[in-house]
Amino acid sequence: MLLLTTIAVLAAGAALEVEGANILILHPLYAGSHDLVLRLIGDRLVSRGHTVTQVRYAGTNMKYDLDTNVTVMTLKIDDSRYPCPRYINRNGEFDIQNREMNLGPIIWNKADAPFTLPTDVYCVTHVHCQMILEDQTLFKQLKALEFDLAIVDLIANECSLALARALGLPVATFWGFGFQGGEVMHTSNWNPPSLVPAFMSGLDRHMNFWERCVNMAYTLGHLVLETWQTGAADVYIKKLFPELIDSATLIHGIDLALVHTNFFVDYPRLVAPNTKYVGGMHIRDEPIAPLPLKFAEFVESADDGIILFSLGYTGFEPRDVPTNVVTSFIKAFAKLSQKVIMRFDASLVTNIPDNVMIVDWFPQHDLLIHPNTVLFVSHCGMNGVLESIYHRVPILAMPIFADQPDNAARIVERGLGLAIDRHTITEKVVTKAIRKILDNPKYQRKVNLFADMWRDQDRSGFDEAIYWIELLIKYGSFEHLQINDHELNILQYLSIDVVCAYIMMSLLLLVMLLKTLLICLSRISMNLNTRVERQGGDRHVSVAATETQTQRRYKKAQ
Repeated sequence: MLLLTTIAVLAAGAALEVEGANILILHPLYAGSHDLVLRLIGDRLVSRGHTVTQVRYAGTNMKYDLDTNVTVMTLKIDDSRYPCPRYINRNGEFDIQNREMNLGPIIWNKADAPFTLPTDVYCVTHVHCQMILEDQTLFKQLKALEFDLAIVDLIANECSLALARALGLPVATFWGFGFQGGEVMHTSNWNPPSLVPAFMSGLDRHMNFWERCVNMAYTLGHLVLETWQTGAADVYIKKLFPELIDSATLIHGIDLALVHTNFFVDYPRLVAPNTKYVGGMHIRDEPIAPLPLKFAEFVESADDGIILFSLGYTGFEPRDVPTNVVTSFIKAFAKLSQKVIMRFDASLVTNIPDNVMIVDWFPQHDLLIHPNTVLFVSHCGMNGVLESIYHRVPILAMPIFADQPDNAARIVERGLGLAIDRHTITEKVVTKAIRKILDNPKYQRKVNLFADMWRDQDRSGFDEAIYWIELLIKYGSFEHLQINDHELNILQYLSIDVVCAYIMMSLLLLVMLLKTLLICLSRISMNLNTRVERQGGDRHVSVAATETQTQRRYKKAQ
């Protein structure tokens, strides 16, 4: 079956007859884990004969010693004309650990809702738009490379989309979350708040009335924030590329949207024809590389299995995690027969148990693929969730910010694991949750079911993405897949104006019918009155005549 699927995919790719294309990847000022994911996709595109260039921006948590076949352009950030010191340091790097900003504790404590994020974050948009659109040297350099396609990391990246269109390129966008909120609101993918939990809401799809009220508030909040975001981008787009349309219309007009999730870890929803779910593009069926010796020995010696612990790579450092959270996990891990590999800072942990290895990095994908891995304690970032489900590992979620509460809610609702609250965590809570997942086979069965269904699909996420990317390169546009709903306002889109017109016409017709009925009744009444009056007159004449005849007879009788 696998051989037939591979042959079919190769045949489909060969049928497109796409020669080596020149592909441009554009990130926003801060890309986080998307920088790695899109570079992995770029490497796989290179393996198919394409040339890939990635444009990204310097950051303090960014790797520069890269083993890649992608041409990586890392730009220093210049905020001299729009100072953004809380996010950008003097070295021209996006500094998420800037101690003036102290973003780590903010993210840990209260960044799981959009209205709790810093209000000055939009200075990042201004700086990025100035750099990407005003730099004529960069524009000429990219123009000279004669790209065939741009892949735009869409979140907070309207100005890169404008640059791609100014270069005359067809555009495929990358979205690394569930496809709702933010820039998605300008696409043809409609997410009614009655059905789809809003981005960062942490709700599952079974919402009661109060939860739907909350979800509507989140949706309206995202609409306000996105209007703010596009408004900031439009200032620069209209100034520097006046021939382009506004950013909201640019987003609506993208040729292809690649969404890095799927319906095993996301909820089904209304999807536009030019939106393709390609979750797990970076996942492989085999290890990327052999496990380093220290990991291999530790894993192989784990008779009862391995538990992985990672809180991700974005937004905060181990020192930002409260001591009680770390202590709760360490004490719970010490009671287990399983071995644990923790991605954390060992210097912040006292009394490390013998069954726990603490490292500052581990090969997450290759450890999840190992048959000895039985549980993944995760912050529930999308990459880790996809890898874990595909490789048959249940999840204990401790979401922290952004889409993580949403992902955790889906994991729990789908029966793929459990979630714990970082604010109320204790050793007892952690132990109980771990034991419940490990001891109750229903979680492993459900993960196995989803993994089997995922693997039985006719194309992998990467093959699906490649097919549509190469098809777009070949034909240059997917206009035939675009819905023209952007021309309609909300009243027109929902046909409320038509419904109102029907109601008004119905009321008008009803009024006319009532008026006609009243006229008819009035005329009937008048006719009846006239007839009655005539009949009354006839009776009077008849009575008078009768009386006259009686009088005459009486007189004759006399």
